[in-house]
Amino acid sequence: MFRAATRASRAFLVGAIAIGLIVEATTPANAAVYGFGQASMTITKNNLRPGYHTIGILGYVTTSQAEAQGLINAGYWIKYSLWGEDTFDDDHIRNFEALSIWATPEGLRFASGIGDVPSSLLDEDWGRDELYLKVWLEGPDGSILRAAETNRVYGYF
Repeated sequence: MFRAATRASRAFLVGAIAIGLIVEATTPANAAVYGFGQASMTITKNNLRPGYHTIGILGYVTTSQAEAQGLINAGYWIKYSLWGEDTFDDDHIRNFEALSIWATPEGLRFASGIGDVPSSLLDEDWGRDELYLKVWLEGPDGSILRAAETNRVYGYF
């Protein structure tokens, strides 16, 4: 019984890697994630306020346009959290909600920009920082329908 479960787990892991369900730490910008669609993050300096940055996120959840509109009408929303990648345990930094979502032929689109993020918040460890967003489609009851991670953004903040 245990061996069959272990073989099934290995088969799932190999299959998940093959179809892109599990994303490596070096995921390129705009990487598609199976079952979610696409999510990408940018971090830019705020030239008007030294010591601050703007975080941008853009993406979509793969659905039909009608399903996307139904999710919006039912109160589903895109939420995301900023994480710092570390060798053993990633650091949770802060949660956010998308500023806008809308239905399109490719699915449920979302976009957001968080300005005036202090550099000190993005400076999550010693040396070069590795930041990414965990993104999820959340129902009005708090249930999570689909989830993904964005690309990693590397820099010294």
